[in-house]
Amino acid sequence: MHDYEMQRMRAAELIRRAEHWRLAREAVRGRRAARREAAERAATAERAAAADRAASADRAATADRAVSADRAATVDRAASADRAASAARAATVDRAATVDRAARAERAASADRVATADGAATADPAAIAERAATADRADRVATADRVATADRAPTVDRAARADPAPTVDRAARVDRAARAASEPHTDRPRRARSPRTA
Repeated sequence: MHDYEMQRMRAAELIRRAEHWRLAREAVRGRRAARREAAERAATAERAAAADRAASADRAATADRAVSADRAATVDRAASADRAASAARAATVDRAATVDRAARAERAASADRVATADGAATADPAAIAERAATADRADRVATADRVATADRAPTVDRAARADPAPTVDRAARVDRAARAASEPHTDRPRRARSPRTA
């Protein structure tokens, strides 16, 4: 009977120890599984964060490229507008110079016609002084008109593009003033030329 009890006690002790080691192994396996799961969660979170950072950097680069392209387009439009304004001013000044040259040529032609028609007989000092004063007034008017045209070049060019009539009217007024300045005055009686003394 004593041996039987001792065997039962040893069997119970072995069973208890086996149960203890089984529980210990299960706890170790559980901790290892928890560590593996935590590592997997950390790796997944790290990959998600890296993908988010890459997407944010891509969005920032795309926005920066869009802003740079917008600034470049704005600078290009400003340069194009500046070039167009410069070309318009140059064209206006060129047209004013052309009108001025035409007026001068017309005045010169009128003076030549007057000189050809009168010849050497128009030696009257009063008539010469009158013609000189008329030519001086016409030159002053033409000079003032050139200065005003050059000052109003951008505005005049925009107005001329919208409606070319004012520029044509001004050219006609300049031409009429030049013609009036170069025409001889017939209302003053001419004095007969004195014969030359031998």
